[in-house]
Amino acid sequence: FGWNQNLTFSFNYVYPIPVKVGLGRVFINRHILASTTIQDAITRATPDNRSFGFTVNIGDISNLSTYSLEVAPHSYALLKVAQNFSHFNEYKLLNVVQNPDVSTIYRQKRTDQFDVPTSVGDITQILGDTEDKEWPIYRSAVAPDTVATVATVVFHLTQRSVAIWEQNPKQNNPELEFLL
Repeated sequence: FGWNQNLTFSFNYVYPIPVKVGLGRVFINRHILASTTIQDAITRATPDNRSFGFTVNIGDISNLSTYSLEVAPHSYALLKVAQNFSHFNEYKLLNVVQNPDVSTIYRQKRTDQFDVPTSVGDITQILGDTEDKEWPIYRSAVAPDTVATVATVVFHLTQRSVAIWEQNPKQNNPELEFLL
């Protein structure tokens, strides 16, 4: 995740098949951080020589709008988010052959059980959820899930703030808070 004076960003890895030789997503993601507009972010996210896939959720600070941009090696899709929307490690907008991600399936199913969040507290309750012990939303690298949540971020565009947790946001206050 990251932000600048114009936009906020959070990134998800996705698993398209096949990948191609080219520019890796981490380099592209770093390049996106310098974007000044949504169109600039799309241009930076979709160079012809990209090799893999990712999703970037983008918040436009000036007009308080959010977008989800899915990128595959040969295509991309942009959604202006007008309602509750969650995204994990699989394509939702693009019809792309992909490796299924068991954790994503379970985390999305669990997220869909919650009411539409209306506050930061509601959002942190979802992001910190561990009800599913095998495939929790807040991940701890406990088998069978081998991945851990390193940090959780919430961008609050109307308050022009960002909060970052290193520990479970459901049970803790943010370790860092900034103004956008």
